Amino acid sequence: MAAAIGPVPARTLMPELVGGTVEAAAERIDELHGALAQERMQVRDALRGLEVAVGESSDLFSEEDAMTISELAHALGVRASALRHWEREGLVHPARASLSTARSFGARAVTEARIVAALRSGGYGIPSIARVLEQVREQPVTADAQRILTERLAGLTRRSVALLAAAGHLHELLEMLGAEAASAGEDG
Repeated sequence: MAAAIGPVPARTLMPELVGGTVEAAAERIDELHGALAQERMQVRDALRGLEVAVGESSDLFSEEDAMTISELAHALGVRASALRHWEREGLVHPARASLSTARSFGARAVTEARIVAALRSGGYGIPSIARVLEQVREQPVTADAQRILTERLAGLTRRSVALLAAAGHLHELLEMLGAEAASAGEDG
């Protein structure tokens, strides 16, 4: 179980699984599988988003096509506050005439924001994203970003397989405990 969900959560979860009903244990295992599936879907979405963002970065983009913060936030499905945070972290660089004027997201800033959104949805933190953006800014190759996300998918597969194995062991344990309880009931 530790290989699937981590040692601390496994240590917390096992007494609950063993001490509860079989139905509760099955439901909890289903939730864990669902969480892994959701995370896998987010990483795949991040990979697709990254490919689209980089592919579109070479498209012709007129400055009249620049987006406001609210337009870009809506297009990316994030809050404007997330874009402001990414700007403070140096991940996106919108144009501004002065600090008091509105942000204007041109082609480069839109691409940066799309890459950040894709990687954030894949579960990556600011330092990792900053390294990927550094590479993207130096050259339009996204091999590092794609490698990171591909490795995360492989890790999720390992965790899913470990959860399947843990569920099998849990099944055996619950059957053994059920048999012991039934035997103790017959003896008493």
